[in-house]
Parts: sequence; C-alpha cells; structure tokens
Amino acid sequence: LAQAHADDLAHHVYRATWKFMQSDPGLAQRMRSAALTVGALLSEEGRLGGRAARRELRAAATALGELGYYLRFARRAGLLGEGDLRRLAALSAAVTGRLPAQEWRGAGSEEPKRHPLPREGHPVRREIVKSEGAPNPIGPYSQAVKANGLVFVSGQVGLDPRTGQMVGQDIKTQTRRALDNIRAVLEAAGSSLDRVVKCTVFLRDMNDFGPMNEEYGAYFKELPPARSTVQVAKLPRDALVEIEAVAVV
Repeated sequence: LAQAHADDLAHHVYRATWKFMQSDPGLAQRMRSAALTVGALLSEEGRLGGRAARRELRAAATALGELGYYLRFARRAGLLGEGDLRRLAALSAAVTGRLPAQEWRGAGSEEPKRHPLPREGHPVRREIVKSEGAPNPIGPYSQAVKANGLVFVSGQVGLDPRTGQMVGQDIKTQTRRALDNIRAVLEAAGSSLDRVVKCTVFLRDMNDFGPMNEEYGAYFKELPPARSTVQVAKLPRDALVEIEAVAVV
C-alpha cells in the first residue's frame, strides 16, 4: 500500500509542478526528484530484507521530509494553490502513515536538510549518457542524464539508430522501436526497463492508444511503472508516438 500511495504522490507532484516549470524549473525538478525517490526506495525496500530494507525505509522517510519542505516553500512563493497543497500534503501523509513508525520517527527527529533555493536551481552532479543503440539526438539535448540515483531518458521516437530513418508507418512498429531505443539508453546508463519508475507517452492521435498500449504492455509485463499518456498536435519527424522515461540506476 505504501508503494501505491507513493506512485499516486509522484503522479500528482508531476501534475502540480507543470504549473510553474517555466518560472522555477529548479524547484519543480527537485520536487519531482524527491517524489520519485520515495517511490523508488519503497520499491527497492520491497525486494530487500533486514538492514538493507530498513536503510531504504529511512531514506524514503528523509525524501518525504524534503518534499514537505519544498511544498511549503512553493506555497509561500505563490507557486501552489491551496487545493494542490492540500492534495499533496494528504498524499504525503498517506505514505508516511504506511511507513513503520520507528523509521519515520528516526528520520523526523531532525529538520530535513534544506538545500538553498536560488532561482537558477540547486547544482546537481550530472552524468551524460550516450548509447550507440539509440538514435543520435536531433537537437540540443542528451539521450539521457543521470542525477541523484536516477536516469532521465529523453523522449524517443521510432527512429532506427542505424539509418536515422523512421521505421514503419504504423503505431505498433514505431512504439516498439521507441521502447527499444529507451532500453538501449537505459542499459548504457547501467539501468534497465524493469527499473523504470515513470513513463510519459505522447501520441499524435489518441485513437492509436489501444495498439500502442498493446505493444507497450509487452515491454512492462510485471510491476509496470507509473505512466501518463497525452495527445499532442505534432511530434518530431512526424512520428506517431514519442516516449520518455525515468528509471532508478
């Protein structure tokens, strides 16, 4: 249940931070990272036992404390309305309530570490990821970036990395190619599809949702990640689908 609440929390943090992504991208990214970290740590705790599991729980509690601080800061700065704040606070409390009491008390006995919040964003150590198994970027961006124990994979379309051309004219073929590209980038980053915590799917036509979903499900058969799917007016290279992902390293 804690994992389900954490996934719901991450989803709503993403939705709320879209509102101020342009005005304060640093804060928005830190809030997203904290929420994703909570879910990722709880997922790892479920696979572990003993001291390792307790360590993951303590880290999740700490990440929740940091997220709470960011929420209060965003509210004081006028970036979040009362409705968003109440919803996110309730979800955070739901996750907290599912953590073992001793872990939460241990993490909460001290004030969460408060990072400075300059408008340009808090510096984070980053590592650029490059894979020959995925297409070269067609703009000023990287295939993926590793930071804070996560890997953020740029949106992938159905481009064949060998030819640089779009594969097929149907949604199923392009979906498979996009996910194969994501898998290649994740492997280059030291991660994998089964460590993905969130995907975002962009469709040119929502009528393609069914066949896209069928192919997508073949790549995430067990414990699928959180996901958002939206329709857009146009995609690069006239692609039918674009998919981006966030995974634990």
